[in-house]
Formats: sequence, C-alpha cells, structure tokens
Amino acid sequence: MSPDAIVVGVFGVLGVVAGVLVERIARSWGRLRCEASVRSLRLTGVEDEEGYPREVRLEDADETTEANGASYHAALTLFNGKEVPTGLRDLAVVFVSADGRREPDHPDDPESARRTSAGTFIFDRLAVLNLQPRQFKRLELRGEFGKDAADALKTGRWERIMFEAQRPKRPLLWRKTYRKTIIKP
Repeated sequence: MSPDAIVVGVFGVLGVVAGVLVERIARSWGRLRCEASVRSLRLTGVEDEEGYPREVRLEDADETTEANGASYHAALTLFNGKEVPTGLRDLAVVFVSADGRREPDHPDDPESARRTSAGTFIFDRLAVLNLQPRQFKRLELRGEFGKDAADALKTGRWERIMFEAQRPKRPLLWRKTYRKTIIKP
C-alpha cells in the first residue's frame, strides 16, 4: 500500500468523523424561548365582613390587609428552537423578595385534573415537561405562595416572580437551570 493511499484514507476517516460531529452540534443548536404573562396575582385568605375567606386583587389591597398567602395564574408559551426534543424537569414558579429570599412553588398540572367526591378538583404537581422540536407548548400555571410573599406584595418589597426549571445536562456551553422572569413590580 502506498503512502499516498494511507494519507487519503486518514483524511477520509477524519472527514467522516468531523461531518458527524458538525451534524450533531447543528441539530442541537437552537434556543428554548419563553413568553410569559400574568393572568392574575391575588391575596388569599382575606376575611370579608362575615368572616369568610376570599381573594383580593393586588390593586385593591393595602398594607393593612390581612392575608394568609398569594395566588397566581400565569401563562407561558415555550418554543423549542432545536432540531431535537428536549425536556424540563423540577418546574417551579419562584417568588423573589427585595431582600433576596426565594420562595418556590411547584405549580399544578392542569392536564391531571380529577374531581373528588366533594365536587372539588385535585391536581398532580407539574414535574416534567417534554418539548418537541420546532413546536410551541402553552402552559397555564396556577399556585400559591405563603404569608411572607403576601406581606411583600402588599408593601411592594418584592423583586420579581420567575419561572425556573432544570434542563438536561449539556456539555460546556449551556447552563443547567432555565430561568425566565414572569413579572416585575
């Protein structure tokens, strides 16, 4: 076998390997995009004149309003810009107060709604979200934060509410936690 044939063979093998690597990188290239909006943000556990708990819109509350928590309803539209499917796990909506404290809430999965014998609905926790390539996924997230978040909302001492999830581990380039701000004051 001549030395020229060996060199051509080595370059051929290197070309195939480089082609496969470039193709894989190109398929996983792309971004996860998210558009978020808040449908409602309310204080919960506020008692009316007869002593029954009710929800109060944040705009109608002041610092003297006694609340046990805060409920949210947010809409997210996610788009997987990659050529390969991806997933998100450990989904949470996180309330961040002005002093940096974080209060995570794991939202309900609206597709898991079941009616109980009392006529109310129960939901499973939304733990995993699979995103198909080049497709949109719309989510309606609902949940509640505790009394500390309600107090911060009433007084205006809060920084933001954000969506947070864990991405699949990717080598070198991408961070593992995906974060998107839903609302700022």
